[in-house]
Amino acid sequence: MYTLETLPITVHYPWMEKEVLTKRANLTNESKSYSDENGIRRWHFNRRVIPYWVFKEAFCVCPDTQRETYERETQEFLESYRRNQPSEPSDEERFEALAAHGSGVQLVNVFTGRVWVT
Repeated sequence: MYTLETLPITVHYPWMEKEVLTKRANLTNESKSYSDENGIRRWHFNRRVIPYWVFKEAFCVCPDTQRETYERETQEFLESYRRNQPSEPSDEERFEALAAHGSGVQLVNVFTGRVWVT
């Protein structure tokens, strides 16, 4: 059983407290999340590290190792994503961008930094 270091719940509306308690339950419920071999909490549905902000929204203390692992794995994912993106947009991407933005508009992919004109 995973134990959370909780903080006092200070919310302005009763429905917010219920939401906080639901988030806490998801962090400790073994059918929703689990601890890997390094003690890092992960979601069952995608095996990804639970983000530090989920702990914050649940008024819980996020372990430093949890935050560091989340940031490292997110950075690794983004680097992999950038490497695997083609240098030029596909015909479908070009068509959709032209339809959405018009001709002669400069577009930037915020993840890869790729710049191109419709």
